[in-house]
Amino acid sequence: MVLETSTEAPRIEAHASKVRFPRRRLVITTLYALCVLFGIGIAVNAIALAGMVPGLLNTGVTAVAVRYLLVGALVIVLDATTLVLFLSFVLTVGRKAEFFSKRQTARLLVLGAVNAACAFAGLLMPTFTPPAALGGSLTPISVVPELDLRSLVLSMMFFALAGVFEYGRILQEDTENIL
Repeated sequence: MVLETSTEAPRIEAHASKVRFPRRRLVITTLYALCVLFGIGIAVNAIALAGMVPGLLNTGVTAVAVRYLLVGALVIVLDATTLVLFLSFVLTVGRKAEFFSKRQTARLLVLGAVNAACAFAGLLMPTFTPPAALGGSLTPISVVPELDLRSLVLSMMFFALAGVFEYGRILQEDTENIL
């Protein structure tokens, strides 16, 4: 009789999870699509930065150009790290249906920290004006240190989501303890 109860429980849990979140496949597919778009954006930025290397190194201000390239590469690495962490978050949700766990909360906190680092990495940019041919425009484009507000807002969003997911994890544990 105990065996019958233990075999019935997983069927009930699986059915309950489908009832709780019937559109999980749509959400996961959308998150995968966002990962693909983000990956394409990272690739385009990396190709653009790589294409600028010869022109920047021939400008006569090699130290400034090298600093620009290093900071640009740092931003690309931070963006790629964000993509890998977010993809691992999505894969965990998609494969294990694990939303509220300590690991997911930790991933969201690290995502917030990486995005905050990316936001402040722009402040390391040197101030200079590359030749007009580099920018592809008729007038020279000035490069100045800046705070990336998009990354900063994403960072705050990930920190807030980490708090929500931690609270959800605590509620889920309390609910399981009651049952």
